Amino acid sequence: MTKETFHVRYPWVKAAIECNDGWLPLISALCERLQWYCNLRRVDLPEVRQIKEKFGALCFYIDPAHYNTKVGKGMYDIIGNYEAMSRFVCEECGTTVDVGWCNGWIRSICKPCFETVIKPRWPDRTWKSGTEKIYGVHTMEPVPATEENNNQDKKETT
Repeated sequence: MTKETFHVRYPWVKAAIECNDGWLPLISALCERLQWYCNLRRVDLPEVRQIKEKFGALCFYIDPAHYNTKVGKGMYDIIGNYEAMSRFVCEECGTTVDVGWCNGWIRSICKPCFETVIKPRWPDRTWKSGTEKIYGVHTMEPVPATEENNNQDKKETT
């Protein structure tokens, strides 16, 4: 799927897709799920305001008109699940194997794509395994409270 065929398949999505093609299947699945949910609830499809990458995760913004409704909260739950999944999908090729993080411009990228796309342009950038925490924004689970973590938090606030 390309961005052009995406918009043919989902004409109700007027926003440009401001991320790489590896996430297109994920965004397509998100749109399918929203269509299913809106049909089930017999409501209009939301106006999509923006689709982009930010801090290595998908950001899918819709018109906030439905936000304070039960249906709207259901839409935001669906969107939030797909945004969380994007952290484990390479934005370049769409694989879920060996996906990690790139410093500099934080992004979700597999090791092979990092070596072929990022490293040649920015040799000083490094790739970290997906299990490593970078800037505290990419973990799906909370960091367990330990004496070492508590002392680290105290050092960062002083």
